[in-house]
Amino acid sequence: MNPVLLAALLALFSTTGAVHASDAAMPVPLAAPRASDAAHVAAVREMIEAMQLQRMMRHLFQLMGEMDDQQGEVMRHMALHVSDEEILARLAPVYVPYISGEDARQVARNFRSSLAQRDVAATLARARITQGDTDPHFTASEREEAQRLTAMPAAFGKDGSQAQIQGASRAMYLQWSREYHDRLLAQAMQAVRAYITAALDLQPGQAAPKLALQPTGLASLDEVLLVVGDVTLATTTANLTYAADIDSYQLDRVLAPERLVSAQGIATSKATIAKAGDRIEAYLAQIDRLQQSALGRLQASKSGSNARQIIEAGMAARYDFMLRFGENQRSLMDLFTRVLQFAESRLGAIELRGESLAFRDEADQAMYLSLIAQLKKASEEESALVDEAQQTAQRSLKKLGG
Repeated sequence: MNPVLLAALLALFSTTGAVHASDAAMPVPLAAPRASDAAHVAAVREMIEAMQLQRMMRHLFQLMGEMDDQQGEVMRHMALHVSDEEILARLAPVYVPYISGEDARQVARNFRSSLAQRDVAATLARARITQGDTDPHFTASEREEAQRLTAMPAAFGKDGSQAQIQGASRAMYLQWSREYHDRLLAQAMQAVRAYITAALDLQPGQAAPKLALQPTGLASLDEVLLVVGDVTLATTTANLTYAADIDSYQLDRVLAPERLVSAQGIATSKATIAKAGDRIEAYLAQIDRLQQSALGRLQASKSGSNARQIIEAGMAARYDFMLRFGENQRSLMDLFTRVLQFAESRLGAIELRGESLAFRDEADQAMYLSLIAQLKKASEEESALVDEAQQTAQRSLKKLGG
């Protein structure tokens, strides 16, 4: 194998280390070249293309794709979908600090010669990067000339620069793979973000928006997104149905003055509160089942992605919220019931005058006003919880690529 191409191949393949190492253990990426270095970068890019290092990089992605983890999935996707243009744009800055523009242009001219290209083709074939003759015939003079043409400048590779190139290559592809995964996630989450944003603005009686997820091609990520889509649709439907049912009970009429002064009115309101209480418990149980099912599916999946971690954290926060929301709703129903029980115990002692209640006993009036004040406080807490839920949802959307 051509020793220069072998060195380049090793420089690329040496990046196949522990892809989940901590950032502290990773080589520091090379700084992006300044605009004034554009000609230098172009020369190095021309050299890389002539040496066909972009094909070696794609082959590296394919090899990395054999790993049975999220990183492997990303590399398989990149091997199929990134262009040579993208590879060259990422790879050129890695080599810029270690070879001059003039030397790079000379290397490119040498490698574009027919003799050097035969040598490159054989090297790629032997590495199983391409198909072709792995052992073409070269005369002694051709072999000598090929070695001369494919030799790198004397300064290249000195002072440990090969090791630095290897480290920079590894840092580059790790950073690129993360950016690539995050871009796919952001694209896939656009539909979910749009859906949730629309759902947050829905009013009872309005139809739920449509949710059409676009698969990313990464099985682990698509599995997570499918769970998100399913639980989002189911939760939105449950929320809308619950809100419509509660609205239909006309709870604002339960403590109407005309009801609190008659046994029939009190009985009607008690029946409404009992019905609303049952509906609240059914809703809380339904949301709990949906969350537990989604969490079970996430835990059973192979995904270790950041998206899964964010969603699981969001579900934990949602569970805590639902506990507080449930306590608030039960407290409201309890206060409604206490007001009705109080009115029932004071039948005949409370009268309806116009549209207001009149109390014979000041102590009764004080008790009634105290219960109403508690009810008002619980209602304010309910509004604050709803606002909190919307703000939390917006923050979660931003974390998921919003």
